[in-house]
Amino acid sequence: MNKPFLFFVFFVLVVVNSYAQPQIAQSFSSQTAMIGQPLYWTIEVIHPLWNSYQVTIVPCTGAEITLASRNLARKGDQVATTFRIKIVPQALAMPDVPAVSVVDQSGHVTAISGKAIAVRTISGTSLEIQQPIAPPFRSAHFIWIWIFASLVVAAIIAFFYWRRYKLAHNPRTLFLRDLNRARQEFRRERSPNATGLNRVLRSMFVWQANVESRTPLELLEFAANDQRLLSIAQGLIVLERYRYAEAIAAPGSEARTKEEDRRIAERALAAAVELVGITR
Repeated sequence: MNKPFLFFVFFVLVVVNSYAQPQIAQSFSSQTAMIGQPLYWTIEVIHPLWNSYQVTIVPCTGAEITLASRNLARKGDQVATTFRIKIVPQALAMPDVPAVSVVDQSGHVTAISGKAIAVRTISGTSLEIQQPIAPPFRSAHFIWIWIFASLVVAAIIAFFYWRRYKLAHNPRTLFLRDLNRARQEFRRERSPNATGLNRVLRSMFVWQANVESRTPLELLEFAANDQRLLSIAQGLIVLERYRYAEAIAAPGSEARTKEEDRRIAERALAAAVELVGITR
């Protein structure tokens, strides 16, 4: 009778002991990381209600390991204690494997080893962390020199543009432009505008005086014995006839008077060109 009882007691002790042993499961969020990039190691301990567990972290070379959280959850007639451990690589190589110790309330210690973690590098194969090289910023003295040089160049460019504008809008430049336009119209056998030609032949650059208010007959007296000015004055007399007309007669006109007037105006323009060329 003692033997069956002893077997029963032994069986109960085995069942109770196996029931009291914790069930441990673990998982990693990743086994590769860069320096400073955290990854998490989750350890789940399933144990009886009357027991409780804590975790002790073993130092790991090349990484900083801390307990991120500890959670309890009921699973039937047992409790699941979940430890979430944060692992942050601090070096390009981790020779040690992360490890912790799970301790119950009676002081029983269970050692748990994790998995090897590979640290990824951005570039190169060196295992030494080097300080970044400071960018070669220019000195303040160089910056001021560059600003001054830029202002000088901008001032020179602005001066040339201003000078070009002034030359283009200079009264003499405008006169020469009108004179050249009238010459081109005669050269292409077109009828030049009488009003524009009258303004060109009365220019002070031709007469060396302001003759805008003088009549063509007064200009004949003013020209005296200068044949070029006399030709210009005769041309102005012809233009006076067409003062209210649009243009001088075009070549090929049947009227002989208009052809003669055109030749007189053309000689006047040639005399003006010669005078301007002499006085330049």
